[in-house]
Amino acid sequence: MPWVDLGTITPVLTEERVFDGYDWGYESFRATFIGLGDTRTFKTFCRLVPIHPTLFPDFSEPSRRIWPVAGNTILTIPYPPGFLDEGLALRLFSIRKYVYRRWRGYSNEPAYAVKLEGFNPSGSAQPVAVGIGPDNDQFSLGGIFPTYDD
Repeated sequence: MPWVDLGTITPVLTEERVFDGYDWGYESFRATFIGLGDTRTFKTFCRLVPIHPTLFPDFSEPSRRIWPVAGNTILTIPYPPGFLDEGLALRLFSIRKYVYRRWRGYSNEPAYAVKLEGFNPSGSAQPVAVGIGPDNDQFSLGGIFPTYDD
């Protein structure tokens, strides 16, 4: 299946939330808003922020605004130049909800969720670990993936 699920989150106004799934070199993404109800005009939007855990907080990419719409929103978020060549293909995404200034305090909308998926054109399995240290050491991601010792 070419679309890889990176997680589903209900964005809130008070905090930035991080999706569970890791991006392993994808550059095309699909955001789907869930639970919009019958509301046609929303007074909120979300900011999707790419995070590189190996460089955070020293490096950040520009955020992307996404608006609640029925259907899918396709985004292209390329890696910065040289990142894939240096083995920095691991990236996370965070999301936060914002209200337009004019509507602050007046927004009464349903609590919608955002599902994020990455496009894997090859359809192959994801790698189980990546090299990050100066010696290209491998690490485990939250105990989900195995760690390899030399």
